[in-house]
Amino acid sequence: MPYKNLISDVLAAHADQILQDQNYEENYTKLFPENKNLPSLLNLAEQVKETLHPVSPPNAFKEQLQRDLMAAARLKQIQAKQQNETSLFVPLLISAVIALMGLMFLRLRQQNAM
Repeated sequence: MPYKNLISDVLAAHADQILQDQNYEENYTKLFPENKNLPSLLNLAEQVKETLHPVSPPNAFKEQLQRDLMAAARLKQIQAKQQNETSLFVPLLISAVIALMGLMFLRLRQQNAM
């Protein structure tokens, strides 16, 4: 695992721990003493947690969002169904045209044979 990804994982784990009111900052800094930015990043994450407070959208917003998402899902299903019907119609139309051309060719051949 590349070192940069490892530090990202450490920061993500630290953020999860902050949300659970746990703090293992010292353990992380001991694990990666060569990374001079890690203590300041961990500290910054704690400051952000202290500054920002969780917000919850109003119930009306949640309900409208759910209705909108359900409507979008239904529309997508309808469009997919129409596309499937259209994709079946085109080969049938081509087959019908070929059959008509075959009949016309036979008719012309019969007329020329007479």
